[in-house]
Amino acid sequence: MEYFSKSHEVFTDLNFEDLNKSDELTQKIKETLVLGPQGYYLPITGFLNIQENKILQEIIQWKLGKDYTREQYFSTIVFPPWYWTFLLNTYNHRFFGYEPNDSPDMVLFYLAQATGKHITSIWNTEKQAESLSFGTFEEQLSVLKAAMQLYKHESAGNTLKLLEEAYLSNDTPSIKEILQTIQTDRADFYTTTGSRHYIDAAFTERVDLWTQTIMNLVQEKNKTFFIFTDLSLILQEDGIIDRLVDAGFVLTSR
Repeated sequence: MEYFSKSHEVFTDLNFEDLNKSDELTQKIKETLVLGPQGYYLPITGFLNIQENKILQEIIQWKLGKDYTREQYFSTIVFPPWYWTFLLNTYNHRFFGYEPNDSPDMVLFYLAQATGKHITSIWNTEKQAESLSFGTFEEQLSVLKAAMQLYKHESAGNTLKLLEEAYLSNDTPSIKEILQTIQTDRADFYTTTGSRHYIDAAFTERVDLWTQTIMNLVQEKNKTFFIFTDLSLILQEDGIIDRLVDAGFVLTSR
C-alpha cells in the first residue's frame, strides 16, 4: 500500500476499465463458433459425456441463474470450448473459497479508483481474448475436458491452499516450487495436445512484454513505478526476474 501510494505511475496487465469491457471477448466468441454440416452452430453438449454435461449444467446455472430460459440455454451451449474452460476455472476457484474480488490485485484496483490514481495496462482485452481462444476446436475441447477432471477435485483445492499458505507466510521458495510444478504439468499437457502456443501466449509473451516494459521504464529518471502482475510471471524459471537479472539488473529487497 505504501509503495503503491508513493509511486508516480502504476502498471499492470489489465486496468480496471479494461476489465469492464467485454466487446472483444464477445466478438471472439462469435468468431470461434463452430458450424455443423447443416449450417447450425454445434452445441458443446454433443461432445461431452454424461458426467461432463452435468458439470456444464452447474456452470450454466451459475452463469445464467436458476430461472434461465430455453432461448438462453440453447444460445449459450453453442459457445466454444475455450469459453467454458474460462468459466469453469473461475467457478472452481470460487467453489474453493477464492473470490476474484478479494484478490490483492483487485484491492489495488479499488484503491486506485478511490484515490484517482491511473493504472496503465500493457495487456489489453483483445490480446487476452486471443490468448484464451487458442488452438483448434479439438485442442480447446481437450483442455476443457482436462479442466473438468479437476472440477471440485480435492487435489485442486489442496494446491490452492498450499499456494495461499506460502503466499501469506512470504515463503518464496515454496511459492516458486508450487508454481513451477503447475507450469510444468500444464506445459506437458499442452505439448501433448499440440497447443504449445497457448503457453507461449499465457506465459512467454507476457514475460517478454513485461521485461521490455520494465527496461524502458528504468530509463526515466526521478520516477518510481509500481508494477503488479501474475506471480508466476515474476518468480518462475525464465520469468521476469530471471530475464532482468540476465540483462544485468541487480535484485534487492527492503
